[in-house]
Amino acid sequence: MAHVTRDFLRLILGGTFGKSESAQVSSHVISCLPCRRVARGVVLEMQTEIKAENPKSRMSGPMRALIEVFEAEQGDALGAAMAQGSPGPFRDPDDRSRI
Repeated sequence: MAHVTRDFLRLILGGTFGKSESAQVSSHVISCLPCRRVARGVVLEMQTEIKAENPKSRMSGPMRALIEVFEAEQGDALGAAMAQGSPGPFRDPDDRSRI
């Protein structure tokens, strides 16, 4: 499958195409890093727009699946950063033991 564009992803996630096409594109997005980057931005934009229109709205279908994947990745990345013990912005300013 060719890389997906922002506009095409908006159509897919907006429900313009059937479940089969949506599932195929969602699978591709999960396995293709360039498309995943595009999808992450599109999903965030659409999620913000939908929540602005209806704060109690629940995403469904391919949109919900991609949101769950992206949230899990974000949680894994945060956990990995914390596990490394990097002092970063969370370091106690009075802790001189790491200097």
